[in-house]
Amino acid sequence: MSTEKSNISIKNTFIGMIIAIISLFAVGSFFTIFDDKIADFFLWLFQLESKKKVINKEWIGFWGNIFGSLIQGIVTAAGIFVSFLIFKEDKNNNEKKERAQIEREQERVKEQRKRDENDEFVKGFGKILSAYYSIIRLVDEYEDLNKYKEKKQFRELKELANIINDGEIILIISQIDEEILNHERFKEKESEDYSKDEAYRELNNKIRINMKYLKNNLEKEKKNHVKKLGELKKKDLSNFKLLEHVRKVFEVEEVLRELSSKLPLKRVYEFAIAKYLLDHDEISLETAKREILKLVKEVDEDSILHAFQCLNQDFYDPGQKKRSLKLFTLENGHLSKTSSYQKFLHNEEYRTNVEDLINNGILIYEKEFKEDYYGVPHLKLYEQYQMVDAALLSNYRKNHSAFRGSGLLSNGNDYFLFIDLHKEEEIKESINYQDQFINERIFQWQTPNSTAPSSERGKNIVFNQDRGIQLHLFIRKYKEIDGKTEPYIYIGKGNTVEYEGEKPITVTMELEHEVTAGLYTEFTKRV
Repeated sequence: MSTEKSNISIKNTFIGMIIAIISLFAVGSFFTIFDDKIADFFLWLFQLESKKKVINKEWIGFWGNIFGSLIQGIVTAAGIFVSFLIFKEDKNNNEKKERAQIEREQERVKEQRKRDENDEFVKGFGKILSAYYSIIRLVDEYEDLNKYKEKKQFRELKELANIINDGEIILIISQIDEEILNHERFKEKESEDYSKDEAYRELNNKIRINMKYLKNNLEKEKKNHVKKLGELKKKDLSNFKLLEHVRKVFEVEEVLRELSSKLPLKRVYEFAIAKYLLDHDEISLETAKREILKLVKEVDEDSILHAFQCLNQDFYDPGQKKRSLKLFTLENGHLSKTSSYQKFLHNEEYRTNVEDLINNGILIYEKEFKEDYYGVPHLKLYEQYQMVDAALLSNYRKNHSAFRGSGLLSNGNDYFLFIDLHKEEEIKESINYQDQFINERIFQWQTPNSTAPSSERGKNIVFNQDRGIQLHLFIRKYKEIDGKTEPYIYIGKGNTVEYEGEKPITVTMELEHEVTAGLYTEFTKRV
């Protein structure tokens, strides 16, 4: 490009010089050829005909030649000057064009780099989003440092943070690591006036605070991650390839959100079925049983059917159905993938994201629950649960979102008692129930204020053994700690041995399993 522009400049300069030379030649030739005529012209002009003898005609011709040469010089100088101006103008124009070309090239490279970064972002969107969901789940699961370390969840936190590659998130996890390391050093040099229990409790509280801060950052960055994709879609409407990828990536987000809503798994059946359907179009109850038995020792057929119905979203309320992507459909006892989910899985990258999520969910379940079968309801002693888990694990066949609010929920002959030992300070005295441990085996509980011993529900509670009613107790010390909702701990079933009063009824229950010393201390010790 530069050579071409230089050639143009040389050409223009050459043309200017040719014009100057032609001008010089023409004027010089004119005065040389017509010097006599020019002399006659001047003599006539100045009426010097009578003085021809005095004024030498050749003398006039001589000065005519001198004058012609002068004109030739002026014209030549002008030609050179014009050529210089043309050359300079061409040079300036070429420099401007070169600068413009460089700027355009730089802008093109910049745009291409930005487009490559956007394409890379879109391609990696699903993997990073999956990491966000997984790491948020891990943060939510934090309760006790020793349990967390035993499950090697800190290692998983670091791995997921590296996938997300956000500096602040990595820094928070590093700070948590540093706290743990300091605690380990302190244990080696423990002083007499600072007990191990106090150090451990203080560390747990610090980590809880950091986990809360970490979760807030994760939720914010996850939203920004999804928001950035939407902005790319708006800005690059001309890139149809990108738009199609964006549409699919949003579908990835919906698929991962739907599957992640079932984590952490308290029952593995749904994920065992979902894993099988990654490679098959449909699954029958019989095949599902075979797949589930690869992971657990025993399973009942009603729970398999209930798992089919859950995957079919039979127990979602209208709001949940509107917000959630349907992945499976149930027809004539066979569960199959929806056409959109089937098409979605044809993309190997997206399929890998889903497969990783399913496999990780199953792996964590196996570490916690092993291969054991817990019957129906599928409840493990001393495991952590939320209210809605009881609906799933007892094969409840109405909207599961109904399992919330009240501390007493039921499904057939199973009654679920969700109890906060320490009530909120502002709670009214009329509903400030006196729920407490009498000892490791005896627990006192007060029914809701509307319950009378003469009511059907009241009779089921106070005469539970005679009526075949199972009373399942879920206990937590506080509703919230540092703004984070605490899970309930399942302490097993209890049987009513005494009761008094009405609205509420004060019930004394004997637990089928004596609460462990450590858990009893945790529940009863005042902080």
